[in-house]
Amino acid sequence: MITIDGKVVPFRPGQTVLEAATEAGIYIPTLCSHPHLPPFGACRLCLVQIENVRGLPPACTTPAADDMVVRTDTEDIQRLRRSILRLILSEHPNSCIVCGERELCEKYNVCPTKAGRVTGCNLCPAKERCELRRVADYLKVDDVGYLLDYHNYPLERDDPFFERDYNVCILCGRCVRVCEEIRGVGAIAFTKRGHGTKVGTSFGISHLDGGCQFCGACVDVCPTGALSARATKWHGKPEKKARTACTLCGVGCAIELQGRWDRVMDAIPHMDGPTNQGQGCVLGRFCIPPLFNSKDRLKYPLVRKEGSLVPVDWDEAIAEAAKGLKRYEPGDVDILVSPNVTNETARMLHRLSKDILGGARIELDSQFDSLALAASRSLTGCAGSTGELSAIDRADAVLVVGADICLTHPVLRVRLNRARARGAKIIWLGPTRDPNDRLVDILVPEANYLEVLAGTLKRLASSAKEGFDALSGSLDGFTGFKGAADISEALRGKRAVALVGRGIMPHRPKATLTALWDILVSTENTSGLLLLIEGNSQGICDAGIVGENDVRRDAKALYVTSSRAEMPEGAEFVVLQAPFSSKLVERADVVFPSLGLPEESGTTTSMDGHVQEVRPVSKGPGMALADAEIVSRLVAGLGGKKLDMTTAQLGPRPVRQPLSRLYPLGVLGPEPSASPAPASPNFYRGTDIAEKVADLTVYYRYRGVIP
Repeated sequence: MITIDGKVVPFRPGQTVLEAATEAGIYIPTLCSHPHLPPFGACRLCLVQIENVRGLPPACTTPAADDMVVRTDTEDIQRLRRSILRLILSEHPNSCIVCGERELCEKYNVCPTKAGRVTGCNLCPAKERCELRRVADYLKVDDVGYLLDYHNYPLERDDPFFERDYNVCILCGRCVRVCEEIRGVGAIAFTKRGHGTKVGTSFGISHLDGGCQFCGACVDVCPTGALSARATKWHGKPEKKARTACTLCGVGCAIELQGRWDRVMDAIPHMDGPTNQGQGCVLGRFCIPPLFNSKDRLKYPLVRKEGSLVPVDWDEAIAEAAKGLKRYEPGDVDILVSPNVTNETARMLHRLSKDILGGARIELDSQFDSLALAASRSLTGCAGSTGELSAIDRADAVLVVGADICLTHPVLRVRLNRARARGAKIIWLGPTRDPNDRLVDILVPEANYLEVLAGTLKRLASSAKEGFDALSGSLDGFTGFKGAADISEALRGKRAVALVGRGIMPHRPKATLTALWDILVSTENTSGLLLLIEGNSQGICDAGIVGENDVRRDAKALYVTSSRAEMPEGAEFVVLQAPFSSKLVERADVVFPSLGLPEESGTTTSMDGHVQEVRPVSKGPGMALADAEIVSRLVAGLGGKKLDMTTAQLGPRPVRQPLSRLYPLGVLGPEPSASPAPASPNFYRGTDIAEKVADLTVYYRYRGVIP
């Protein structure tokens, strides 16, 4: 136990005095410390007095010890803190911070001017979250006592997503440290020295050229308004906040959505997310507001009359859809389920296909996710990964196969960086856009994945395992690969994690997945993670909807819940349910406008099996309804009993069979025709996110992702 300001406080081994005080609700001012960063001791504002310790040590770097007696708020300490803060404020616009009329001014003199240059709190995009103001208020600083030394740095607005005004930077170092120590990128650093010290890139190049991933971690840890998100910096104090799960990729990051004026205004990674642990990526951090506030949102139900789509009310739209679907036999109807709908919606769609439409075919509308989940179900009895993302944190080796993680699952790079720092070996098969290839120990950039994995299997597979003879026969046609020996040695007897991504699609994906699963069986301590591209593919699969995404060309009626552009030419009747307008609208006979991620309730499942709640923070546009409500109304229109959320709860997941049997590489049957993955990797309900978010287009074009 430790005593802080007369209060006895428990602590854990390894905690600092600052961490113990914070958990006990005792405030110690600091500007350089952050819960996700190791101690730094730069600002010196957290100085405390400790009995029998000489001087005033910083609380952020002082380990807590039994029987320690700490004082945090003596007059001597507060006086010293004020002196330090005044020096910090002497190089920061400070007139508003020390002004006695600040609250009255902000209440009645709200400034809507989108000025880039910050000269006071009322013009600062960070005034609602500014930690510098909080410290000044706590210390009751009402006068600086020094002339303002304004640096007059030029504003930096040339890069996408966020802007930089280093005239209000206090050199706390948080942004530099989170980029290097947490994200493992190191795109920025302290440049120059002494009075001219400034945060920037090497040689002053752009962040695009400097390898920035635009994850927004630097923006999130900045205690002032030096860094601000371009698209969301002027909405002011949010009227509503909600914790939800991001569904723009399969990781399922926990984020906090902020809303105002019935619209989503910001999205910030949640500090205790089970899969992202307070980190985010370019999609979840910066793309949600511009995507869902897009002018291309569908607002009203539409029905085709005399060749043209016209707005109608919901009753008429539901009636027309039900009438059209009733004209066809169950075998002539296909339902394509978007991988971004909630678990509850997926369950309702499954019941619609089986119970109401009498066995209509239902498929997950995602090429790689469908194939990967179907393959894993055939091999293990349970569709999905064989481990959790947390396995990366314990792994001695990580095998990445056909995954461009920095593009498709950027937040996973944080775990890979941590694993590398622990000494784990990173083995990468396939191309990478990561400008920091120092992360990788064994890199095979132009890999024939199956050849490499087959060569590895020849060295790892044991004759003691069931199915060895059949597997051995299927490996005879492979000549092996020169790097297979190094890979097998790195995996043998180690705790390892294998990550497989969409890059395997043009290279016999079924055989590649089988080889990967055989490696899991051969090494025993290895977990396999399917890097599902779409947001809720795992949850939809758990609802009983999984296949190989082979849309029948003879389907006569289609019910589609995403803006899929390619449809069978022979379809006679098409019902589209989506949040965004698309080319498919031109082919649809009935259009249902649905809500999106910031507007809907329910649950989703991450690619490693975590079920999380989705909570709304804004209203949808026009007459748009939640997907579950639309499906429920359609079921009633088709003569069934109207469904509700309580009837759409997921049951227990299937039990996975033990990984003990080896399978020959051809066990999953004929391979799909080779088709490269789409240029843009990120879609929501079939809509290319880059088409709706201009800054993402700039970023992807610069990286060579899209032409």
